[in-house]
Amino acid sequence: MNLAGLSSIFFLATVKFSVSTIPGPGLGLSFVETFLAAFLGGSISATFFYFASEFVIQWAQKKKIKKRGVITSTRERNQKKENIYKVKSLYFYFKIKISNLWYLLLGAFFLFGAPWLYNSR
Repeated sequence: MNLAGLSSIFFLATVKFSVSTIPGPGLGLSFVETFLAAFLGGSISATFFYFASEFVIQWAQKKKIKKRGVITSTRERNQKKENIYKVKSLYFYFKIKISNLWYLLLGAFFLFGAPWLYNSR
């Protein structure tokens, strides 16, 4: 049992699970040892980040409330939603118009502006 190899695969699996089994044969570990070390490292890492994410989300919400202040009235909340909706609708309007213009220019280029694409012989 190679304790240094097991621990290196374990800690590598906590960071990047998909490539953690590659150095297993090079460290002289069997398939089962490599599998167990990678499985335990990935499982412990996933469990840690799953439960730690709750604390990160709570911290971000507190920071957001502290930065913006608490919106108490429903009118202010609806007004903010209306402003966001107007901005989003303008964004999508211009996005569609610009994409249609690019399709038109690209089509015109391939139809009329690229004579080398056609065999003239």
